[in-house]
Amino acid sequence: MTPRITKSLRALLLAAMAIGLAAASAAQAANPVGYVVSVEGESYAQLPGEEARLLECDSPIYRHDLITTMDHDGLAIMSGDAYVRLAGKSTMHFRTRNSGTPDLDLETGHVRVIDMGDGSRTSRISTPGLMLADSRSTSEAIVFAEKIWAVSMVCSRDETLAVERRGNPAERLQSAPGQCTISKPKEPLFLADASHDQLGLLARAECGPLEIQLGLVDRFDPSDATAMLPPVAAGPPPMSLPLAPAMAPTLPGCTVGGNCQENLQFIPVVPGGVPAGP
Repeated sequence: MTPRITKSLRALLLAAMAIGLAAASAAQAANPVGYVVSVEGESYAQLPGEEARLLECDSPIYRHDLITTMDHDGLAIMSGDAYVRLAGKSTMHFRTRNSGTPDLDLETGHVRVIDMGDGSRTSRISTPGLMLADSRSTSEAIVFAEKIWAVSMVCSRDETLAVERRGNPAERLQSAPGQCTISKPKEPLFLADASHDQLGLLARAECGPLEIQLGLVDRFDPSDATAMLPPVAAGPPPMSLPLAPAMAPTLPGCTVGGNCQENLQFIPVVPGGVPAGP
């Protein structure tokens, strides 16, 4: 009788462990890992076994979401410090690493990741044919059909990237800034200059303004921009006039397609708000 009881108890323990793991996985999936900050056209997210969700401004993104963008310009997602820009006609699995940073698996289309933090919490991109050998804060990937094959590209404009063939870590290349590692079935990995247009930032449109304009994300640390802003004092303004003209900051906008001004510009103003002469 004792062996039977032991086996029964063991079966119960295994069942309880399985239920606990399933509950933990469900609880993890219930917590958003990102939010939609810009969207143009139809885009959907779908968790395994669930119905597809239409993505709109501020829609939550969950771990293991399959994201599909239709026509138009696609969408942009903020996940931690990472700005994830997914082009139209793209399909991508949105996962996260243990550190909470995005772990993106692009099936088809074009994705770009820009780090808005200090670079310490890096993201990772993979494709059907390629995978980053080490994480980087800023990179992009493209997957497209060529005849009957899927071609994968992983590129960087600013960093050196170590990229390996997916499923074969021994086959690896290191690309310099401005180069792409390219994977084609039945061919060795090779390098080529990034001749395509980099996926531009997406205007906020009806989603409302970000705290820091997206035209600054890959040129400024947010703390730098904040430090440039004049302090705001509580209560009514002082009665005495300032001795020198104040500097009123204006944050540049960003158009669809990524045509952004390069720097913060400051317009001198005199008391009363009238712009001063040059």
